[in-house]
Amino acid sequence: MTPSDDWEQGMERFAIDNDTVERLLNGVLDPEDAPHRFGEVVALLQAAALPSSGAMDGEAAAVGAEAVIVPDLPDDEAVQLREAADAAGLALILLVAPTTTAARLEAACRRATGFVYCVGVTGTTGARAHISQEALDLLMRVKAVTSLPRALGFGLSRHEHIRALRGRAEAAVVGAALIDRIGAAPRRPVEAAESFLVEMLGTAR
Repeated sequence: MTPSDDWEQGMERFAIDNDTVERLLNGVLDPEDAPHRFGEVVALLQAAALPSSGAMDGEAAAVGAEAVIVPDLPDDEAVQLREAADAAGLALILLVAPTTTAARLEAACRRATGFVYCVGVTGTTGARAHISQEALDLLMRVKAVTSLPRALGFGLSRHEHIRALRGRAEAAVVGAALIDRIGAAPRRPVEAAESFLVEMLGTAR
């Protein structure tokens, strides 16, 4: 399978998944109340590889994507991808981690648009009991070199995590914990998702 095939299949899959998520969120979020309770919902496309910098032009936006994330993007390829993302009207979200060197962190923050995705853990993904000091230090390092919003992800699973991030980050990315909660209630995914979001934010209905 070629990178081009991967991209085309990814576009098809994203269109399906994005529609599913949209319908799920429409069931979870009251349109009038949602901005106050859960904030703005943004559709992000994550890709492992792109066939060419021009392959994004129009395709990702056409299926509802507003930004693209390419983990482990080599530094020398980020410039071309930034140009392609700009041309397609997409934000380019770059990842930094506690192990990212100062030079690479500055380069990533300079080339990113939208926000900077701060990886809060080293090693495997999954829920953690506490936000590590190295994650908080990373947020401060990013703040020192860019005015872009910072989103901390990986390992967030409880309201205490969100509370600890207030004043330290502008966004929180929650994946594994939400998927686990929905997976535990396959017949009531909407209720499970809403309950989890309310618990995470400490929001009373």
